[in-house]
Amino acid sequence: MASTDPIKITCPECKKVIAVPPDLLGKKVRCKGCSKVFEAQKPAPAKETAKPVEEDKKKQQTGDDPDDDGKAYGVHDTILTARCPNCAKELASEDAIICIFCGYNNLTRQIASTKKTYDITGTDIFIWNLPGIIGAIICLILLIFNIVYMLKIDEWCAAEEGKTEGPWFGFLAHGAIKLWLYIISGFILFTVGKFSFIRLVYENRPKEEEKI
Repeated sequence: MASTDPIKITCPECKKVIAVPPDLLGKKVRCKGCSKVFEAQKPAPAKETAKPVEEDKKKQQTGDDPDDDGKAYGVHDTILTARCPNCAKELASEDAIICIFCGYNNLTRQIASTKKTYDITGTDIFIWNLPGIIGAIICLILLIFNIVYMLKIDEWCAAEEGKTEGPWFGFLAHGAIKLWLYIISGFILFTVGKFSFIRLVYENRPKEEEKI
């Protein structure tokens, strides 16, 4: 594969060193320093002497190159900047991921596309968050019930003075009933509370619906 690195040549008139692409060798170029038009030649090894200026002038007049239209090629400084692989325009920086001109993503290798979606209103947001609000209320009621049950159930199920038996719901004060009630309540609190927290904190807006 041919090298694409610029080649440094010397202007025969002002001796200014300029860089030209390899594909311009053998073609006419114009020096940026003195505006001299000459044929770009690959520099000779150090042991060889440079060709005289008269020979360069003679070659300019012969026109041996069939692609030579007689016009001088402009020589510019080589600027190596990061460019978009899709549209070839300069990126904002070497670390830029998205091209601001065409939307090309340098990581996913895809072009960003736009979609038309329906507007999300306040009513949509409320309806979306309503299950989370109901779940939070259920958790609060269940938590209050457990606290009251734990503090008052023994007192409510105790037998009154002068009676040997307690009320008909006295079995609710049994240790096994208490244990299972706490386990079931804890499972409901965890499941419903997790759903409500995610819905109200992390996913508090409905997903956008694309227009078809």
